[in-house]
Amino acid sequence: MPGTRDTIGIALRAASQESRPTHGGHISWPAVQQWIQGCSDDHDCATKSEHSTMPQGFRLIDVDDRNVVSDFPSGSRLGRDVKFVALSYVWGTTAASREDALLESNKNGLEAPKGLDEIHVPKAIEDAMTVCRQLGLRYLWVDRFCIQQDGMESEKKAQINAMGSIYSSAEFTIIHASGTSMHDPIAGVSTAREVFQLKPGVCGLEYMAQYPDLQIALQASRWVERGWTYQEAVLSRRKLFFTPFELWLECNDTREAYQRENQYSGDRNTDVLKGTMASLSLEQYRIAGIAGNRTRFQELVRHLEAYTRRSLTQHSDILDAFQGILTTLYNSRLHIYGLPEADFGEALLWYCKTNHITTLVTSFWAIYIEEH
Repeated sequence: MPGTRDTIGIALRAASQESRPTHGGHISWPAVQQWIQGCSDDHDCATKSEHSTMPQGFRLIDVDDRNVVSDFPSGSRLGRDVKFVALSYVWGTTAASREDALLESNKNGLEAPKGLDEIHVPKAIEDAMTVCRQLGLRYLWVDRFCIQQDGMESEKKAQINAMGSIYSSAEFTIIHASGTSMHDPIAGVSTAREVFQLKPGVCGLEYMAQYPDLQIALQASRWVERGWTYQEAVLSRRKLFFTPFELWLECNDTREAYQRENQYSGDRNTDVLKGTMASLSLEQYRIAGIAGNRTRFQELVRHLEAYTRRSLTQHSDILDAFQGILTTLYNSRLHIYGLPEADFGEALLWYCKTNHITTLVTSFWAIYIEEH
């Protein structure tokens, strides 16, 4: 990935022959299972799912039968009756085949057993299915195949409005931070990762490059630049970050922010890593409620400042890609072009720091950003 090698620098750590990490270019799945099980046993994040009812048209990929499924028992709740994994990834700018998504024309075929074998599944999604199988989870939620791309607007809107429930109810979210499009493999799954290791053989020791911390690895990724991926990470209660170098587990429990794959890659700096994504969690608002509209509005502003720095391929997605956060913070209450009705007076006072005069054209941040 361009630029990532520069972020590593030349920091070296001495490692004896016995203590050298053995994970190499591929992932040790039993170790990852232990991480997730330990998180479920010891942390509160596993109990904080809303267990919301399934939205209209809810679908999942069955990674065992390799098809899209939607026939769930009546009254089933997300995360309680149906356990699944979610994927957060970058679609990319490369034109994709119309058949590489759920459409009216191929819906029946994709819902049949082995239906996904009849099309070309983008590599990132195929690898995410492998992650699910390796970790013993049968279902995967991916927007491209779980939302009908040419379906009824009412159904698509229901899915978008339910993003908060979908990502917060997932067992964990796979963060594909090792590619620039859906066609790039997830590092360490179907392809080996880069392993930076030097062997000068000084005094019987070997020296290996120190892998970058998660924050640095994400800064070099395309994933952290995209608008849609912001709420996907914020709304998820547990995340598996797949970087070009190693794998990280991060949960929203305040006692332990992360687990990293390579214990020899520098010191454990929990505070720094909590600043990566865990500190942006909305858990307190889903569970404990709001102590007052002012606190909630300040939280909204904090997320808007971070979100509006990111980019969208389609500017018309500006509200949809933030809808999950709005819905979660304001309990599905009405908003007008991104300004919540409950705090409408304060929300009208926004301005653009770089040029406050031009913002007089509209009082709605979503319209302003879409037009500029």
